[in-house]
Amino acid sequence: MRIVFVTDVHGSFQQLKSLLDNTQADLYLVTGDLLKSSFRSVDNFFRFSDLHRHFNYLKCRTRTEINTREFVEKRLRGRGGDPEETAREGGQLRETARVVSVIDGDTIIVEGNRTVRLLGIDTPERGEPFYAKARDALRRAIGTRPVRLVSCREEQRDRYGRLLAFVEADRTDSGAELLRLGLARTLFVGPCARPRETAYRQAERAAFLAGRGIWSLQEPRRVDHTQAGKYIGWMMSVSGAVRNVHVGPRAVHLNFGGDYRTDFTAVIFRKDLAGLSREGLLLPVTGYRGRRVVVTGSIKEYNGPEVLINSAGQIVLVNGESLDVAQ
Repeated sequence: MRIVFVTDVHGSFQQLKSLLDNTQADLYLVTGDLLKSSFRSVDNFFRFSDLHRHFNYLKCRTRTEINTREFVEKRLRGRGGDPEETAREGGQLRETARVVSVIDGDTIIVEGNRTVRLLGIDTPERGEPFYAKARDALRRAIGTRPVRLVSCREEQRDRYGRLLAFVEADRTDSGAELLRLGLARTLFVGPCARPRETAYRQAERAAFLAGRGIWSLQEPRRVDHTQAGKYIGWMMSVSGAVRNVHVGPRAVHLNFGGDYRTDFTAVIFRKDLAGLSREGLLLPVTGYRGRRVVVTGSIKEYNGPEVLINSAGQIVLVNGESLDVAQ
């Protein structure tokens, strides 16, 4: 049995929320002066309300009320088993389930004959290269252990009636593991996969750059910026020199050609600059002007081909090379 004990929380709601989101335990005990000075502002009140929802998780399968004291006593005595509870944290629904079978790299069946579609990834279909490897990798990631299903209220099922969820085994995110191995692509439809989008895209890019799995089949994986428009929708490394840096009210545009409406652009939202600088992004961003770089990401079409930068690792300086743009 795993118990997490937290004390002297004071007003550190975000830290406590992060603890709940990133740990898995049978029982959380929170004590101390949690409310001593928490409601000195309206903002703190709403922060506490949000936190309170994180504790509203003892719901049994039959939706009858659970006597919390009896539940805890049974846990501590190791008797009575665990009612199939669902933890509701920040709009997420969490439950533990036993896997009956693995259909493919992104679909499993759990007890109760429920089909679960993994959120945030898409793996090869039957008959496609790496289909069997993706399926077998998911089987290994899950093993024979019960898994944790993390879904969300906003969109619990897809149009086929499948439960949409992240699948975790021993705190390992199965979807992230398949992305790391190069056996899946990211797929973000609707709001529910967004909390893990950054981590998933980083895992996908790392596999792409290493040429693992499905990415070993892609040719080319690196092109000059003048050719980027031919690969809309592709994961790609795009090389070239930044001719101009435009700092707008909402975004920074690194323009690689003379016409921003048609030529390749790397886009950075200004709200992300602080976080990206901590990851190693060159600041000020105007310092990229005249520098040769390689930008990696999914190419989209918006006034010409562009890649959105949400991780500093997506843009790499090519050492020793620069472009004279003074003319």
